[in-house]
Amino acid sequence: MKILDVLTGMALPRVCEVCGRELVEGEDFLCLHCRAGMRATLILDAGACVSRLPRAARVEQVVSLLPYSHTHPLCVLIRKGKYNGRPDLIEGLARIYAEMLVAERALEGVDVLMPVGMHWLKRMRRGYNQAEVIARTVGGMAGIEVGRPVRARRWHGPQARNTATARMENVRGMFAPVYAQSLAGLHVAIVDDILTTGATMSEAIRAVMPGMPKAISVLTLAITNN
Repeated sequence: MKILDVLTGMALPRVCEVCGRELVEGEDFLCLHCRAGMRATLILDAGACVSRLPRAARVEQVVSLLPYSHTHPLCVLIRKGKYNGRPDLIEGLARIYAEMLVAERALEGVDVLMPVGMHWLKRMRRGYNQAEVIARTVGGMAGIEVGRPVRARRWHGPQARNTATARMENVRGMFAPVYAQSLAGLHVAIVDDILTTGATMSEAIRAVMPGMPKAISVLTLAITNN
């Protein structure tokens, strides 16, 4: 344990991010009680979820940690980590995700992880890119290389309250094409936090296709039912 963590813990006890109970040795950001009570089952989908994505791309699978719900405690933590400057929460959730991905052998055949990029102005405002944190965490635990993020070449407005059509227009042409020869013949997994309508992920896939990957998969912490 780092010295700073010890000193911080002496001043402010570490508590569970869900129930507020003080954490004990061996517990991270969730107490064992909350962790045990939260169902997080990998969603492996090669049908309905894939249908939201470009048909021109060969999408092997979409793998998410859980279905998205505004009230699910883990989804609350995704939003808290994303909008409240808490990359530690995103990293903690990514560790749970990585453990399950490895246990289920869901990453077999994947050669490189590529996080969805964020425009530099947005990144400066938010402080970090949650997709990069997820990719680095999963890659480190699964022993898979993490490539450079799919570069966002322009700013786009918030997606959260847009219709599906408005989301598509909002991100159209957002990402710069990836022409890197290093992707040729590789199975690339594109990483983001939440898959909703698939608008942002579709644009990221279109940007990667010029790099001639053998196959593409999608990894997200959560996925909506629509």
